Amino acid sequence: GSGIWKNDFGAKQIDYLIIGGGGGGGHGGSAFPASGPLAGGAGGGGGAGGFRTGTTTITPGVEMAVQVGAGGVTRRAPASGQGSNSFVKSISPTSTFQQIGSNGGGGGGCPEPATRDGLDGASGGGGAGFNSTYTGTGGTGNTPSFSPAQGQDGGDGQFSDSDNNVQAAGGGGGAAAAPTGTGSDATPGAGGDGGAGQASPLSSSSVTYAGGGGGGKRTSSGSAGSGGTGGGGDGALGVPNAGSDGTANLGGGGGGGASTTAGGSGGSGIVILKITG
Repeated sequence: GSGIWKNDFGAKQIDYLIIGGGGGGGHGGSAFPASGPLAGGAGGGGGAGGFRTGTTTITPGVEMAVQVGAGGVTRRAPASGQGSNSFVKSISPTSTFQQIGSNGGGGGGCPEPATRDGLDGASGGGGAGFNSTYTGTGGTGNTPSFSPAQGQDGGDGQFSDSDNNVQAAGGGGGAAAAPTGTGSDATPGAGGDGGAGQASPLSSSSVTYAGGGGGGKRTSSGSAGSGGTGGGGDGALGVPNAGSDGTANLGGGGGGGASTTAGGSGGSGIVILKITG
């Protein structure tokens, strides 16, 4: 959603928390037939939306536009799965306040030639898992770069050219500092877990935001990746299961799909502004 806020209270110090929309989990299907040995692999977990927090001063009379980023849909060409950005920026007068924002999370990899790698984003999407040709690597987090980092990298997929039960996808990155926030690589027969998110005292110490989505697993043997704390969706464990959605207003990444099923959608972000002085 979006809205306008005007500072009618004089010069004010404001604490902010801005979470971008989570990336969608990769679809487990591919361009191959819907049945048989090439029916699809495992979709990567979506990367979490960016996590940015801090303090700024707002001068009197400034009007600010507030935009909350939506989560991305499951990634399968032509859909990118990328989450949308959240931001706060001055619209009148424009010179008094620079934009502050968090980027959307990267979509998880889908086992097709052009989409096997997780996308870069605030947190990177996890790589798809299939055979040696269509298995992908995790996307790069903190893209574009901020300090401190708004998110971490996604994990790599696991391939096999002979055993479908081995094929699994990497987890999406989360907002916690590395290595806790980094999406886990898939291992033989197990999807990677999504990276952990981060808590903010602006809402409540018990609320954690921006967890990565878990990687999918092609067949029902083994295990799919779990979503990271902070709203990450779980990956799918074989057909007919689909990846779980990331949690709304937490910016969690969607879980990856399995074989012919979809990944989960990313959760929407949130913008919190608190007047502190």
